[in-house]
Formats: sequence, structure tokens, C-alpha cells
Amino acid sequence: CEAQGGWSLAAAGDNAATGTWINGDPVGTTAQPEDDHSGSGTRCFVTGNAAAGASVGTNDIDGGTTTLTSPVFAASGSNSFITYWRWYSNDQGSAPNEDSMPVQISNDGGTTWATLETVTENANAWVQRSFRVADFAAPTASMRIRFVARDLLNGSVVEAGVDDVQVISYDCTVA
Repeated sequence: CEAQGGWSLAAAGDNAATGTWINGDPVGTTAQPEDDHSGSGTRCFVTGNAAAGASVGTNDIDGGTTTLTSPVFAASGSNSFITYWRWYSNDQGSAPNEDSMPVQISNDGGTTWATLETVTENANAWVQRSFRVADFAAPTASMRIRFVARDLLNGSVVEAGVDDVQVISYDCTVA
């Protein structure tokens, strides 16, 4: 996630007033990481980015949803996995722990979606997740993943981040 590449930073229906997805070097607050996950590089996808020294709610997600969608990728066979590192915080503000971030996968280029997880955890750290694609959708050459960060309640402080997304396919053919 060192560059935006083919990732889309918005989707039809997104309506967040602030804190939409960007690709950049995160500026830390008590709700957002100071650094990306990678040992090398500095960039990741984060929701908004507060100016250095700004308060926690300066550029968090407010008033709706913001969607980060991957470019199309191929997942081959039944032993393909999608792995990513995510940051999520919604435990501050006047309506803590009331929002969530669905993470979804599509096998038809984004027409239909299946939910991999609905994030509500406030780890205050980067968390690695890995899912076997076939457990959620038949693997195809037209896969996408999306992260739908949302603040549906006024007063909640919501921040999210995504880094180091990988598609891994294992071939266990006996020679």
C-alpha cells in the first residue's frame, strides 16, 4: 500500500463529511496510528489524516461511510487466501463502540459482496487477518476486497487503516 495503485478511495453511496480514505503517511492521534504497518515504507490507506498536533477528532470519519476498494485480482483454486493488516478505532467520543467496519469480498468484480468480517475491535494496534477465499466466495480471476469504514452516530470518533494486503495461493500438488 505504498502507492494508491488501482485502489478506489470512494464508492457510490459514500457520504462521510470528513475522514475519507487516503493513501499517505499516517499522522498519529490516540485513535489513528503514527506509522504504517510495514517495516519498510511509510504509506498505507487511512481515513483522513489530521495535521501534526491536531486533536483526536480533527479529521476522523463523520456522518456516514467511506469505502476503500481494491483493484481486481485473481484467486486461483481452493487454497487462495487474502491477508491484510488493519487498524480500527471507535472507542472515543460521545458515542463510543457504536460503529463498525465491514470488510467484504467479491468474486464478480464488485457486483455482489460477501462479508469476511465486521470489525468492532479497538486494538489500538495493527491487527493481521487472513481468510481462505473459498470459504466466502468461489475463487475467480475477478476478485475484489473492500473496507467500508463508517461513522453512523454523531459524536463517535472513528479511524481506520489498511496495509500490506496480499493474495496468497498454495499449490499442494503431489509430484
